Amino acid sequence: MTDEQGELIQLSHRNKELEMQLDTLKQAAVIMARKDK
Repeated sequence: MTDEQGELIQLSHRNKELEMQLDTLKQAAVIMARKDK
């Protein structure tokens, strides 16, 4: 595996992590919005 391939795999994993964090934040925002009503 080249350095570039390793970096792509690492970035792909990081991207998935960030997408999951974003989903969590979106869900939290929905919950907070419901509480404010």
